Amino acid sequence: MRRWLISKLGGFTDTDAFIERVRELPLQDKNKILTVAVKRMFNTASADDILHQTETGEWLLQGRPMQREEMTALKQEADHFLKSRLFKVIDLDLQYHSNKLITLKSETLDDMRAGKLWKYTWDAVKTRLKDL
Repeated sequence: MRRWLISKLGGFTDTDAFIERVRELPLQDKNKILTVAVKRMFNTASADDILHQTETGEWLLQGRPMQREEMTALKQEADHFLKSRLFKVIDLDLQYHSNKLITLKSETLDDMRAGKLWKYTWDAVKTRLKDL
């Protein structure tokens, strides 16, 4: 009875039925389903989880709209942090350690890559703060 009701309502009674239905979908829909499945399975972050502005000018954080006051406060925090001594110290410290890893401490190609990844990650943080 349960299987009959699920199939009558358009659901899937087992994973094989679901897989067969997904195979019939266009590639774009398959990618959406795969993205959602991987996100749920591995608890990953997607582009929707990041702070971004829509075409209408609305700011979204983790898919939820932000109030104007929240966005103003966030921008002020980013500005204060960029101008702070702490930021300058961290910036110089990360530059020093990544350069040291790339040049003096690197014994393998992976060590050099790790130093470059530090630089890339820190650059992503600085870019995000400046873009706010």
